[in-house]
Formats: sequence, C-alpha cells, structure tokens
Amino acid sequence: MILNESQPEKSLYVFGAYIIDYLKNKKKICSFRFIDLFEELHEELKISFNQFLLTLDWLYIIGIIENMKNNEIKLCF
Repeated sequence: MILNESQPEKSLYVFGAYIIDYLKNKKKICSFRFIDLFEELHEELKISFNQFLLTLDWLYIIGIIENMKNNEIKLCF
C-alpha cells in the first residue's frame, strides 16, 4: 500500500488524483514537460520532487500517463 497515515493529504493517491485532475482540465495541451508540471504543482501542493517522481512512476505503472519524447508526459485517456 502507498499510504501515509500520519499525513494522508501527502499520500501518493492524493497527489496522483490531483495530477490526473490537473491534466484532464488542461485537455487543450496534448503533453506536458514534467519539470514544468512539477513547478506548477509544487506551489499548490507543497510536494517534494521525490514525491512527484514517485507519483508519476505510479501513474505510469498503472497506465494513466504515457512517457513521450523530450521528458513530456500525457494522459492515456
């Protein structure tokens, strides 16, 4: 399980849901550079770079995002 019982708002599930929602709301943009995405979300979520990368890894493994050229990601749906 990927739980953070002491701070549930900092779990990968919460970060993943926020990233999915963010990407879905920006449908006009086909792909995102992951570092730009981190900079935008870091301000709102106070997410560390390591947490961000772990969340992206998890979203990739479960097939939600796709890795593209030039360090870009996109939603698979």
